[in-house]
Amino acid sequence: MNNPTHAGRLIGGLLLAQITVGLGINFVVLGPVFAEPGFLTNAAAYPLHISVAAVSVFLSGALTLLFAITMWPLARSRSPSTALWLMALSLIGVTLGVIESATVLSMRSLSQAYVAATTANEELYGALRALVAAGKNWTHYLHMMIGGCTALVFYMLVFRLSLAPRMLGGFGMVAALSQLSTVAMPLFGGDVIYPMLLPLAISHLIMALWLLAKGFAPAPDEHSHRHES
Repeated sequence: MNNPTHAGRLIGGLLLAQITVGLGINFVVLGPVFAEPGFLTNAAAYPLHISVAAVSVFLSGALTLLFAITMWPLARSRSPSTALWLMALSLIGVTLGVIESATVLSMRSLSQAYVAATTANEELYGALRALVAAGKNWTHYLHMMIGGCTALVFYMLVFRLSLAPRMLGGFGMVAALSQLSTVAMPLFGGDVIYPMLLPLAISHLIMALWLLAKGFAPAPDEHSHRHES
């Protein structure tokens, strides 16, 4: 898609879709599953929630790939290496989305086996619960880190190519670094500081609204050509 206005509006729509899917998965769909006493008991009672969550996680990765494909025609000639990074990160994101979807479904399978067992071995299921939860959490953290890297590269493109007001690109880069720094904390034994995720959500929302209204700014040579004509 070479038309900057149309491409920008599509990117704006994709950003809004990603925000909606992300919030929906974590706070609406999976909320009852992770409520007390935990997914080992609850997941079997919410099979549809688990299915919707698994599909939504995959959809989130697919939206990122569509995001990169839309950006490709605009960025490859002006910043080819950055455009390649965006495409590569989106492909990794799709892969991690598939893996995370499988870990979500594994929670339902384990919960169903636990609920169906007539004499459940609490020690065995406790160990399996910890294993499945760890797989889900680590895949989720890695998926979020790749998402943060993708956002960082996107806002770098916005800033460098002046596709939107550079202030928005600069704020987006800072917001993406904030997200990356807190999501990486569990890798070093720390905890995620959730308020540090908020700037990126705000940045995505502002950028989405701007792009839906204005689209991307045309390339300088294209703008000059339109002015002369």
